[in-house]
Amino acid sequence: MARTKGSKNKKYAQGSYVKSDGKHIPPGKNTFSIRVDTSGVNDLLASIVDGAGAAVRPAAQAGSQVFSDGTHSIVDGMPVKTGNLRDSIYQVYSKANSKDGQIAEYHVSWNVIKAPHGRLVEWGHMMRYKTFIPKSGKRKGMWTTVKSKPLAQPKQVAAHSFIRRASVEYQQKAIEAMSYTFSSLMSEAIS
Repeated sequence: MARTKGSKNKKYAQGSYVKSDGKHIPPGKNTFSIRVDTSGVNDLLASIVDGAGAAVRPAAQAGSQVFSDGTHSIVDGMPVKTGNLRDSIYQVYSKANSKDGQIAEYHVSWNVIKAPHGRLVEWGHMMRYKTFIPKSGKRKGMWTTVKSKPLAQPKQVAAHSFIRRASVEYQQKAIEAMSYTFSSLMSEAIS
């Protein structure tokens, strides 16, 4: 490609020239032009971003549901005295640790007011006093420790982990549930 005599033109990447003042000189009659329009890509990227933002919380909830159901399943397999522990298991969306459209966090645990003995079951404990479940009164149906009646020989009560066990046993299923939910919602958003 030739330059015009005496001009201060710079070679342009597509084969035409751009003058030093920034004006474009079109190519000659024996050339062709290529134009790239990314507006469709920009629309696609926008729908992906919007879809991902909308899919974050449902995907996190799907994983949380797997952990919650798994925890209930583990507790159902344990010896039951009152059922308070099973009834106290919950999952809740954490607004404080989440960011709309970007991060969604759920907590799965047990309600310590409904089942204060949950930590004893989860982690095990040393039993030093007589315990029982009253049939009536203020603490009806709740484990009660009688500190005025120490056991002759304290005994170690083994842990029957239900939260920690669920987090290990159901981790892969939770990941699969989150991936499935996320990809399903993303497919809908893109289509």
